[in-house]
Amino acid sequence: MANIDPKFQVNLAWAFSRHLLFQDCRRAYWYEYVATYDRDLDPTLRNKLWKLRALSNKRFLRGSLVHNAISEFLSHSAKERPMGEAELHQHLLQNIERWRRTARDMMAEYYNGLPVDQDFFDRLRTEGQEQLSMFLRVLWPPLSRLEYEQHEKPESFSFENVPVRVKVDLVSRSPEGRVFVIDWKTGADDERYQSDLQIGTYALWAAHKFGKNPSEIATDLYYLRSGKTVSLTATPAQLENVGATIKAEFQEFQRAVSMSENPPSPESDRCLACKYATVCEAADLSGVRR
Repeated sequence: MANIDPKFQVNLAWAFSRHLLFQDCRRAYWYEYVATYDRDLDPTLRNKLWKLRALSNKRFLRGSLVHNAISEFLSHSAKERPMGEAELHQHLLQNIERWRRTARDMMAEYYNGLPVDQDFFDRLRTEGQEQLSMFLRVLWPPLSRLEYEQHEKPESFSFENVPVRVKVDLVSRSPEGRVFVIDWKTGADDERYQSDLQIGTYALWAAHKFGKNPSEIATDLYYLRSGKTVSLTATPAQLENVGATIKAEFQEFQRAVSMSENPPSPESDRCLACKYATVCEAADLSGVRR
């Protein structure tokens, strides 16, 4: 049995991002969320994990840079100091350049041995500016007429004694009081993004936060490539399934504390983009060009 620090259970919560990693690779999940609480873990490995935790990867960076720029725009707007399109683009480009300069040390694919690909950063610049222009010219004007509530704010709530954490891209209200939970999508239009679990979790949180019936909560997906918007309201059946999933998976989180209970799922592309490939004995780095 693993010798786990009691702080693990104190700090444990369900979150959609934790759910995704738990489903994707249990060993990566263990490294990310559990290993540093293991009192018997080799101190050298523990220190290594703290450093690896700061890594990003290409997939995450594609979305996070645009999200970060929009968050900056919303912060300025909330203070009635709106950013223009050129300023918004400049904010993005400065962040991309910082990542480009530190790519070898801060991005998993390059840290794991892949040669730094300058074309990747060129595409980030082009695609990121296109998405920000789409946001500013097409998506923001109708949103600006809603009442701003908050954005990118870490929140916690309890669902049937399970602690749940969320961070919503933007929350707004209509004049009639309807709550809109808005999620930016930087990928192609794809129904696979329309996760009942994520949408239902947002609805449960917003109902708790604002004292609303979940039927009064709209989760709006804004696709920044195409300008398409999709508005979804979770049904009672969906919310029941969401609640059951959260409770069942949280119980798994509580039990799955040893390395052996969290087996790896090695696959070349997945491992290449994993923060922890250099310490995982099962990592498949056959995709690295040597």
